[in-house]
Amino acid sequence: MFRFSHIIMLFALFAFAGCEKVIDFDPGEVEPYVVMVSRPESDSLVNVYLMQSRFFLDHSYAYYDSDNDYRQTYITDATVTLWVAGSSYSGVLQQKEGKQYYQFGVRPQPGDSLYIEATVPGHDGKVSSGTRIPTLPDFELIELSELADDGGYKLRFKLKSGQTREYYSVSLQTWGEVSYFDSVTGSYITEIDSTGENSQHYYFDVNDPIVNNMDVTTAFDGDDGSFHGSEMLFSNELFSNGEHEFTLEFDQGYRPYLETYVEDLPIYLVVSKLTPELYKYKMTLRAQDNSDDLFGEPVQVFSNISGGIGIFAGSSQKRLRMTINR
Repeated sequence: MFRFSHIIMLFALFAFAGCEKVIDFDPGEVEPYVVMVSRPESDSLVNVYLMQSRFFLDHSYAYYDSDNDYRQTYITDATVTLWVAGSSYSGVLQQKEGKQYYQFGVRPQPGDSLYIEATVPGHDGKVSSGTRIPTLPDFELIELSELADDGGYKLRFKLKSGQTREYYSVSLQTWGEVSYFDSVTGSYITEIDSTGENSQHYYFDVNDPIVNNMDVTTAFDGDDGSFHGSEMLFSNELFSNGEHEFTLEFDQGYRPYLETYVEDLPIYLVVSKLTPELYKYKMTLRAQDNSDDLFGEPVQVFSNISGGIGIFAGSSQKRLRMTINR
């Protein structure tokens, strides 16, 4: 959250380095925020991450772990309570792959209202937020076929929405991989994981006014603004009569991070309906990731946490397993 704004501040400090007046700055005066991150999905256990925010001059976190990711200071002594449809549940601290989180023994259903509240020792007040689980998305597969020219594939599907504003996410997924140490051979073994816990995403292309992003930069670059990525975000604002047909093109052979090549892995069309808060969070997070340009505008990531920062926002998801018509 501090990246661009603090770069600007550092430039200002250098620019005025020749002035006689010296401003003392004590980084110890900056208190960390409590960060809460949770994106509950329909029919899935709820996980809530609690962390301490990192100040941009604090280098105690500035190193990478074995997963090539910044290590976090997880909060493990909090009391976390979740209310789902009027019933309360206590969070149980869990740990997986170096990450610590509170898990609740409930699987919310579409239409359920959720409220989360955490008491953190040493932090004044409570950290809380509320959300709901949207109704399930309504879509149908029209065509999945092989492209004759480049060996890729074309997917057509129709999405139907209600009369009010709704927000969606679309992705293409396949099985991922899991690695474990084999004590017999003394080496790590990598196998295909069909459980869905380690799903991998395809990159795909969509040329559609609903998701195209045409601006001055793309025009100068000769780009037509069409979508390319692994997760397509959009609303139903431009739908005609409450529905819209999408056409996606992708290459089944290209899967990032998938070391084992398996030609006939299943393909899943995953459509999620998002709350407005989750949509804003994803869009601002994406904008922040794309704001590395020195002269770009800083982006504030959306937050809906009272007494802290972060996101607590729900979604409902449907997965459709597909087969290629060869």
